[in-house]
Amino acid sequence: MHHAGLLNGGRMTHGECQCGEVSYVLRCQPRLMYHCHCGVCRAASGASFVTNLLVLSAHLDLEKGPKSLAFHQSSATKRRYFCRSCGSPVYSQSSARPEIISLRSGTLKTDPIVRPSCHAYVKYKAPWVDILDGLPQHPDAIPDGVLLKLFTT
Repeated sequence: MHHAGLLNGGRMTHGECQCGEVSYVLRCQPRLMYHCHCGVCRAASGASFVTNLLVLSAHLDLEKGPKSLAFHQSSATKRRYFCRSCGSPVYSQSSARPEIISLRSGTLKTDPIVRPSCHAYVKYKAPWVDILDGLPQHPDAIPDGVLLKLFTT
């Protein structure tokens, strides 16, 4: 996943797992930040919901610890990658869209500039979570039309 050169105006976004065994640089501007309320993300993170960034997988440069990454096959098409030392979730990737990864924002060490723009899988949200921020709410996944527009423009 190494990509030479910077594609976001010279600005890099850095991140790492809790123990620092896995670190990365994003060499592009993230396309979208969103809150995911699906049951798998909630269980994998131990949180009521997770905030993710959608980025092109070719623009993720694992600077340290690619051998420290392990994955869990959470469905027939999705792998969830985490640090095998500390257990921090780092990103997930679907075989249906391998060019896109969903990076866990909790691993960021620098400001990605983008801010959350929607909620996904709202029909699965925890009953104690009230969504009051006014952002669009998708009952299931972010619609393909939205993703296509994000990654073709």
